[in-house]
Amino acid sequence: LRSTFAAAGVPLEFESSGWSPTQLRQAVSLVLDTSAKTSSPLFLNQLYAGVDPIALAGEWMSATLNSNVHTFEVSPTLTEIEKSCLEKIARCWLNDDGEEAPAHDGLFVPGGSISNLYSLLLARDRMDPTIRQKGMDRSTNPLVAFCSDSAHYSYKKSAIVTGLGEDNLIEVQSDANGAMDPAALREAIAKSLKEGKRPFYVGTTAGTTVLGAFDPFDEIVSVCNEFTELNGGKKLWVHVDGAWGGGAMLSPTQKHLMAGAERADSFCWNPHKMLGIPLQCSAFVTRHQGSLQKANSAFAEYLFQPDKNNAGADLGDRTIQCGR
Repeated sequence: LRSTFAAAGVPLEFESSGWSPTQLRQAVSLVLDTSAKTSSPLFLNQLYAGVDPIALAGEWMSATLNSNVHTFEVSPTLTEIEKSCLEKIARCWLNDDGEEAPAHDGLFVPGGSISNLYSLLLARDRMDPTIRQKGMDRSTNPLVAFCSDSAHYSYKKSAIVTGLGEDNLIEVQSDANGAMDPAALREAIAKSLKEGKRPFYVGTTAGTTVLGAFDPFDEIVSVCNEFTELNGGKKLWVHVDGAWGGGAMLSPTQKHLMAGAERADSFCWNPHKMLGIPLQCSAFVTRHQGSLQKANSAFAEYLFQPDKNNAGADLGDRTIQCGR
């Protein structure tokens, strides 16, 4: 690739001199010619393909605005659009068509892996809110989490990033179809409690990466609830990674695959996978209103002034980012 660009007079290495308009056009043509044509009907790779033309127009508008959805005063309309979209996703996930929107919290985040990270952060904060100040102490607080052996590798990365550690993310056996075995989960939770550990989180999957399996959400939530009393009255947080398969909730014929997912504590979905939204678009929602602010806020008063107009509408302090 580098030799192709160099031969055309537009090397990929930075040079002290700039390019002429002719060189710039040549460079644009080469970028298009040497890149995968992801909107081709022959392309279906890594669980995404194509882009909806209307969604592309929305992407252009967003880029033109060049705005930052951290404070309401900078992005008032985009803030309200985000809230409306998340409300709709929460309704679809929770099967709630009532007049009042169901209690929820959420954010659009940079990818399904980050959505799974958010779920682990919120679960950890519910289990032990002192960790955000004092940090993890394995000697007094041996937290453990669970996911299936067919789950996405981002669960493991989230365990690394949060300080939980790979050894404390326990893999649960899946069945022949790639779905988590509820009996194996029950056994794994019971074993960890017997060892003096503190189970706090179960990561499930709607559409595994390799086999496209859907975990039995209803049974998994019920298994988790069996251990609440033995776990000091603390419920295990159940997350549904629907980054790929979550779109089944919109299908009259495939919606049954999501049965019980509405009982989970949180859910993520990547509309860029099956809905034709441009990369990248990932939504994270939870039924626990205010949990994102509680777990992630740093109260930077220079940005999120408590006495300004519409202070409660700022989304930025709910995130682990700042600019979005």
